[in-house]
Amino acid sequence: MNSSIQHSSTPICPSTEALHAATLGYRDMNHPPAPVRDQDPLLTPEQVAKRLNTSVDWVWDHSSRKAPMLPVIRIGGGAGRGGILRYRASKIEQFIDEQERLTNAGRNKRRVQ
Repeated sequence: MNSSIQHSSTPICPSTEALHAATLGYRDMNHPPAPVRDQDPLLTPEQVAKRLNTSVDWVWDHSSRKAPMLPVIRIGGGAGRGGILRYRASKIEQFIDEQERLTNAGRNKRRVQ
């Protein structure tokens, strides 16, 4: 046997971790892709008001005390207007979908009676 042949440290068969990483779409387990949350930005009350075609005051009211309640993230300052309010874009879209569903369910209920 030829003793001058050097063996590569790279395995011929990929490891389970490498296969898992490849399945998830990235090169290795030490460098996963950025979390999906990076693709779900936090919106300001002004941006939410624009998306919902309402006033910023409406957004503030429905973030703290009036129904329907908006899905809000409070950053510091406690409840009410003392803190910074932010909203996940995906949660605002879910809110819109839910309000639409409730509106249509109410209409269908009235038609049946």
